[in-house]
Amino acid sequence: HTISANQDSLIKVIRFLQQRSPSDTSFTNLILNSEKISFLASSGNLRSFSYMLRQLQQDKKFSEVTLQDMNRKADGRIDFKIDAKINLKEFF
Repeated sequence: HTISANQDSLIKVIRFLQQRSPSDTSFTNLILNSEKISFLASSGNLRSFSYMLRQLQQDKKFSEVTLQDMNRKADGRIDFKIDAKINLKEFF
């Protein structure tokens, strides 16, 4: 039962990212466990990146949101890495 509850929680984290991410944001690497999330992603522009970062920072489901790396490409895309602590109890 514990394993399925944990898996359900992780699915909720992924669903949150899907629902709150701008359509021009894609995830290239996602590391997830019951305590932490870390991901590499790319957004179409600075506005989309800022929106994504704000979604994580302002939601109680996450804390200690840290921007580890950010790179603006010549075409305007933003590549970035974010780490955050997951507050699993907030997903229920």
